[in-house]
Amino acid sequence: MSSKETVKAIIEVLKDKTQNINHVNDEVISSLHEEITKIIESMGYVKQERYKGLLQVIKHLENRINDLEKEHKSD
Repeated sequence: MSSKETVKAIIEVLKDKTQNINHVNDEVISSLHEEITKIIESMGYVKQERYKGLLQVIKHLENRINDLEKEHKSD
């Protein structure tokens, strides 16, 4: 999805969710957040918290691989 298509999709979501309301409540905000997050993640982006979590998993796996390589070399 191109940037232009993404912006259009976000605008459509906003129009759809706010069409018949006079005020924005927590439920609407939450729903908008979920829809926008889906659109952004469909483009390959992730939240910073998820990115940091993935980095921790990667570091842990790299350490395990290094330990296994050391064990294998000593055999």
